[in-house]
Amino acid sequence: MKRQKIQSEYNRLGEAGLSASLLHWYEISPGNQIWHEVEQELQNLLSDSFGYHGLWIGPSPSSFSPEEYSRVRHHVRMLCGHEGASLDADAEALHLQAESVDIVVLIHALEFSHDPHQLLREVDRILVPEGNLLIIHFDPVSWYGLFRLALFWKKRIPWLLPFYTGFRVRDWMSL
Repeated sequence: MKRQKIQSEYNRLGEAGLSASLLHWYEISPGNQIWHEVEQELQNLLSDSFGYHGLWIGPSPSSFSPEEYSRVRHHVRMLCGHEGASLDADAEALHLQAESVDIVVLIHALEFSHDPHQLLREVDRILVPEGNLLIIHFDPVSWYGLFRLALFWKKRIPWLLPFYTGFRVRDWMSL
């Protein structure tokens, strides 16, 4: 049922429309507060990271600059249909060499993916053996997940997106 709602909205708006809706939500409260916290966490988690190639998949504000967060030399942004993308590809079938990326950051990419399992398999394929994966997603076992349950307007972004628990994502990654 949930997949049908997102598919219906995807067909109506397209990937770029869904991304734009999420980005708009990040511009208003409480979304802007959450994005500020995401940026702080990115800075904390990636400040000591090193590598040659980083891949950022998913919608992010135009003011967002991956270079601010890590010492990785080359960053590629895949923005789900936005004009600021430096890579236009299907996230479930990336045309990148195996074991060629040092850091992959998925910004709500699991929620937007038609096949989250395939997306994680593809990320596993392109990451170098000691590479880093950072997943930013909405978790149903959080204050926002509980807030989502109480809402009557669930047909709007971000509430209509599938929320995956951290346990479920870790389980997918172990397969």
